[in-house]
Amino acid sequence: MVYAGEVRVAAMSIIIYLYFLFSSLYIGLSMGVSPLVSVSFGAKNVERLRELMGLALKVTLVGSLMTYLSILGFGDAIITLFTAGRADVTKLATEGMAIMSLAFLVSGFNILMFRTLHRVEQW
Repeated sequence: MVYAGEVRVAAMSIIIYLYFLFSSLYIGLSMGVSPLVSVSFGAKNVERLRELMGLALKVTLVGSLMTYLSILGFGDAIITLFTAGRADVTKLATEGMAIMSLAFLVSGFNILMFRTLHRVEQW
């Protein structure tokens, strides 16, 4: 017998796993660009700093939009990989992931800016 609480826990676990999976893209980008930003900041090379941050922000914006649209378009297919044919869990996780996907529109920017400001010790 399956309880409603188990279905909710399973759906939330899938949503959290996918959130961390997609967030790792932004963490990787911010970790990759942060040494370059730090060096440019330390050398007071404002032109290079603006160029790097502009490029990183553009990549983050495009990545955020692609992640958001991918989840809206293919979220149920992605979630099905985790549910082993459980229609109730798939339905609930798909509904929850549609709501959670809105977070990707801002989380990439937040992760990038936090790492950058942390790297140059300005926060």
